[in-house]
Amino acid sequence: MPIPLTEQVPGMERIRFSIAISDPEGNVPILDLGSTQEYGANVLAGLPVGRSYTPGAHRYPVVVMVLEGSGLFFLEDDTLPYGTGSVFRVQANVRHAFVRVDTTTLFVKHV
Repeated sequence: MPIPLTEQVPGMERIRFSIAISDPEGNVPILDLGSTQEYGANVLAGLPVGRSYTPGAHRYPVVVMVLEGSGLFFLEDDTLPYGTGSVFRVQANVRHAFVRVDTTTLFVKHV
């Protein structure tokens, strides 16, 4: 559930994130890009250096496209390095997360 944004991502002040997704590891600032799917969400999101997130799953498939940044991405039972240009296709009900953010990361999550 989106919440009001209280902080910008350091190093990404040029992007006006509008809301955040609540996460126990730290809120994820997002900019809603709209959707054509009933359950869909197309968002631009920013992650600051040093964050890690607990893997979770959705009832629908998603595509995660890294626009800039580097770190580790958890996908089901694998931990994979990511960098600018990485794309992850995540099937429905598959656990996934950015588990280590080494450099400020900007990504699009598309349903």
